[in-house]
Amino acid sequence: MKKYIGKIKRGFVRETLCVNTTLVIVAAIICACLGLIFAIGGVDYEVYGEIAQPKFYFPPFAMIVLQIAFYALFGAAAGVIISTPHFRRGQGKFAPLALAVCTLFLCFTWIPLVYTAASFFIAFIVCIIILVFCAAVFKMYININSVAAFAVLIFAFFDFYLACYSLSLFILN
Repeated sequence: MKKYIGKIKRGFVRETLCVNTTLVIVAAIICACLGLIFAIGGVDYEVYGEIAQPKFYFPPFAMIVLQIAFYALFGAAAGVIISTPHFRRGQGKFAPLALAVCTLFLCFTWIPLVYTAASFFIAFIVCIIILVFCAAVFKMYININSVAAFAVLIFAFFDFYLACYSLSLFILN
């Protein structure tokens, strides 16, 4: 067991050795701020009060905090990809980042769809599209930096929760 943990630690250190931490932090902050702006404008508490909630829901404030944290994680993964030296050699520089930006803006549409428009089935479809995009981003990122790829995988698990939440809202309401 120690052998495998040591191997994972060495791989993590090797992959993060050349990463520009300032760029990663800036990308995470930008994504978190954009998520906060969309979240503040996208929650209507009158609509939220009329929605029948499933048993596994978070209150709106906790949901917004979680989403901002996961958006920051997704932005940090993009920052890691930008600052990875392998990435700068010109191997597919535009496609992974363009797909990541599209994924992030689809994520930003989920909040108004659920908490303002009460369009739960459309929110579920958006979450499924985001999961497909996350799978494509993961495939592109794993060839460049595995740390960023696993950050996208963690983000995809959160989006899977959002898909389940949206579907349960659609069924209950």
